[in-house]
Amino acid sequence: MPALPFPPPLSSVILPPMPLSSLLQLLRTDPRLGFLQGLAPGRGYLVGGAVRDALLHRETKDLDFVVLGLAPETLATSLARFGHVEPVESRAFGVYKFTPTGGADTYDVALPRRDRWTGLAYKDMAAELGVSLEEDLARRDFSINALALSLDGDLVDPYGGQADLQARLLRAVGDPRQRFSEDPSRILRGLRLACQLDFEIEPETLRAMCELAPEVTRLTDRGETRVAPEVAGAEFLRGFAACPERLIRLWDQTGLLDLLLPEIAAMRDTPQPEIFHTEGAVLAHTLLALKRLRDLEEPTAQQRWASPIPFQPASLHTRLAVLLHDVGKPPTLQYPQTPGDRIRFLNHAGVGAKLTAALVDRLRLSLFPRDDPLHVERDRLAFLIGRHMICPGMDAQCAKLSTLERLFFSPETRGGELLAVLYADLAATIPASGQPDFAPYRRLLERLRQVAGAIHTHQAERRLPPLLSGDEIMALLELRAGPEVGQVKNALRELQLEGKLQTKQEAEDYLHERGQELLRGEGDE
Repeated sequence: MPALPFPPPLSSVILPPMPLSSLLQLLRTDPRLGFLQGLAPGRGYLVGGAVRDALLHRETKDLDFVVLGLAPETLATSLARFGHVEPVESRAFGVYKFTPTGGADTYDVALPRRDRWTGLAYKDMAAELGVSLEEDLARRDFSINALALSLDGDLVDPYGGQADLQARLLRAVGDPRQRFSEDPSRILRGLRLACQLDFEIEPETLRAMCELAPEVTRLTDRGETRVAPEVAGAEFLRGFAACPERLIRLWDQTGLLDLLLPEIAAMRDTPQPEIFHTEGAVLAHTLLALKRLRDLEEPTAQQRWASPIPFQPASLHTRLAVLLHDVGKPPTLQYPQTPGDRIRFLNHAGVGAKLTAALVDRLRLSLFPRDDPLHVERDRLAFLIGRHMICPGMDAQCAKLSTLERLFFSPETRGGELLAVLYADLAATIPASGQPDFAPYRRLLERLRQVAGAIHTHQAERRLPPLLSGDEIMALLELRAGPEVGQVKNALRELQLEGKLQTKQEAEDYLHERGQELLRGEGDE
C-alpha cells in the first residue's frame, strides 16, 4: 500500500489565529525554531499552508520550511546539531522530519526541488534538487499554497496567491490539468480547501477537476488506485466536517460521488412517495436534512424542544449519519404493486446500517486516532443509521421505557446524536401540506422526559441502579447464563422505570410470584 501523501501528523504545531507580523515574530524568537537562524542566515523560508493561514488570520498548523543553498547531506548534518533528524521515506527526496532537542513538535525541513513524474503511482516521481525557490513553489498545487515567508519578512508570491486569497478564490498553479494529472489527490484536497476556507473554485481549475476526476480511481500497473482509499477518506472527512452540504455538492459536480461514494450517488435519482416527500428524490431530501440539522445548533433549540438529553448536531457522527441515513433506500426500492399503493423501502434502515459499515471500511474512515475529532466509529455510525426510523416506525407512547433508556441514555452522548438525526430527518420530510410533522418527535421527547425523571435521582444526577443483578436473577429463578436472564432483567427494569417496583425486596417478591410468567414473555412489563 502506498504511503499517504498527507496523513494525520504524529506531532504538529498548532498556533492560534495570528497576523503575518505575529507569525514572523514567532519565527524569529521562539526557541523551538532557533535552528532556522543556526542553519543558514537568510536561507530559511516558511512555506505553504502556514503562510496562507496567517494571511487569512486562521489557526496555523504544521510549520513547513524550505532551506536554500545546501546539499542534502549538509542540511541533514546541520539539523542534527539542533535535534533529531529523520529523512522522509517516500517520493520526497530532500525532505527531513526534524524534532528540536527537548521539543515534542516535528517539522518538515526540505530543499527546493522540481518534480518529474515517471508513472501513475504516487511514488513514481523523481526529484531534481538545486532549483530556485520560485521553481519549488511552481510544483505546488494551488496559488494560495505557493507562498513563502523569509525570516527577514520577505513574502515570496510568484503565482498570485495573495490576490487569490483576497478574492477568496482557489486556483491551480500553472496548468490545472497538468497539476491534477501529476497527482489527482490534489483534486480532493482542492475541494476540501474550498469547503474549509469557503472559497470559490476558479472556473478553469474546476473544469480540470471534473475532467480528471476519473484519475483518482484509475489503476496503476501495480493494480492500485492512483489515490489510496485512506487518502480519499481523509480528504472527505476534512471537507465534510467543514461544510457537509457543499462538499457533497462539489463531489457530485465533479463526478467523485459516483467514483468513490456510489451508495450516495444512487440516492440522486431514487424517487420517494410524494405523499410524504414533496422535497424530491432521496439525495435532495438528504441535503435538506443536512441543512436542517444546523437548526439545532442555535442556542435556543434545547429550550424550544425541552430535550432531556443535550442535542449533538455538530458531532461528526451525527452529520455522517444524516448523510447516510437513507443510503439503504436505493437497494430496497419497491414500486407500487397495486392501485393505490405507494413506493416503499422495506428495512432500509437495517440495510443502510450494513452499507455504511462497509463504506467506512472501504474508505478507511476510522484512520484518524480515537482522540481526533475526525475519528469515526463504524459501529456507532451504523447504530445511528439503523435506528433512525424509531420516530415514524413506532408510537413513542407505547415504546418501552427500558428500550428508550437503552437507546438514548447509554450513553447520553450517543442519544443526543440520535435525537439530532431524528430531528433532521423529520424536518426534511415535507408532506403535501408543506409542513413537517413533528408530532411523533414531540411524543418521543415526552416519553424520554419520563425516562429521565425515573433514572435520575435528585442528587447530582446519578443514574438509578438496577434492582437485581444478573447473578441474583439466576439464583432466584435457578437459571443458567443465557438470553432468558436478560429477558427477565429487562422486564424488571421496565417495571422499575414505571415506578411499579422500587426496592430490591419488591423485585425479589415479584420474581417469586411471577418469574415464570416473565420467562414465557407474559407479565405486565
